[in-house]
Amino acid sequence: MPLPSTETIETLFQRDPALFIFRRADDGNPPRSVGGRDGAAIQIDGPYAAPERVVLAVVLPNDDEVMARRGGVLLVLLLTLIATEWSEASDWVTTQLRTAAYDARLVQTSERIRGGLRYELTTDKQRSLATLVIGGV
Repeated sequence: MPLPSTETIETLFQRDPALFIFRRADDGNPPRSVGGRDGAAIQIDGPYAAPERVVLAVVLPNDDEVMARRGGVLLVLLLTLIATEWSEASDWVTTQLRTAAYDARLVQTSERIRGGLRYELTTDKQRSLATLVIGGV
């Protein structure tokens, strides 16, 4: 299953709750689109009609519940857009975030392969950061 177009991803993330501002780099190899706002950033790599990889990074600060919740919502939002046939996708990311909060390890990575796409979620306690990378296998 291919990733949705860059325009589709940008359109979703320009709306509430993300409200991202995007810039495109057409001269890059591959071309890319980068957007972000308030503790979250997304990078979409590859041809705009058929991107090859999407990376979403969100901060999950221990002392700011609103920002942490927003970060979790943005991760689920991206999964909902891309992993349409994976009904447990939001449960997977929620479980990984909860596990990371209580696990002693500073950095954890969980990976799934579904529908020809690889989903990799890395949580970093020291940086209060979660990064979701989605791309072809």
